[in-house]
Amino acid sequence: MTKLQPTLRRLAGTIATGIAAGALAWAALAGAAAAQLSVDLGDWCEPRPDVCQAIGNAVDASNLSLGIDPAYHPRVIERRTQLMVAVALAEMARPEDAHRIIDAWIAEQSDHPESMLYLAEALYRAGFAEDGDTAVDTALGLLPGESANRQTWVRELVIDTYMATGQWQAAFAFIAADADRTWHDERLEVIGGMLADGLIDDAAAVADSIAARDAFRRMQGLARVAAALGDAGRTDDGKQVMAEALDLLAAQDGGTMR
Repeated sequence: MTKLQPTLRRLAGTIATGIAAGALAWAALAGAAAAQLSVDLGDWCEPRPDVCQAIGNAVDASNLSLGIDPAYHPRVIERRTQLMVAVALAEMARPEDAHRIIDAWIAEQSDHPESMLYLAEALYRAGFAEDGDTAVDTALGLLPGESANRQTWVRELVIDTYMATGQWQAAFAFIAADADRTWHDERLEVIGGMLADGLIDDAAAVADSIAARDAFRRMQGLARVAAALGDAGRTDDGKQVMAEALDLLAAQDGGTMR
């Protein structure tokens, strides 16, 4: 793969710490692609500060959601910034340019499971959902032969990737299919995300999936669903779910509460 021009390398650091409007210069891939993609965003950003700021905000938000600290992982930030540039291109109705960056990026990073998950996140954000699913499958296909600890970390990153991009059903399906771990804390996060998106019945299914032996987390999930049902005017459903949550609470309290 051709290397990125120095301007984009500088952009990586600029975006990772937040973009000041009008301060962005953007050069895309070197070689033949550069002639088609090279854009001076210093001029381009001036009438579009909101778009340029959105690029920076997207990188900051996705780094935060995946627990990536720019101070400790500059190379990861740079790689992910390249992908967020592709996301921005897609949002600017330039999907061919976005795919050109992504395809070149894959050629360099396709043998690293975590890199394929960073790619999946970018693809989901860019609206290429099927390609995002393929990237996740590719990452999981690279796990055999990895250490047990690394396999666990990558599987956690799969769930984080789904949740960071609002793929709540995919996150739940992945969690539910894992026979080795319960992922109860992650189930609570999925419940929160689903409720934020108004998916109350889907969230209820996730709450029901929390095993009764983990009574405290199950109670938490049910209580959140009950509150959402009440807010949605589904009072009877809310009362029914809350009754189960209170039963769990009473059992935890030695039967003195109800």
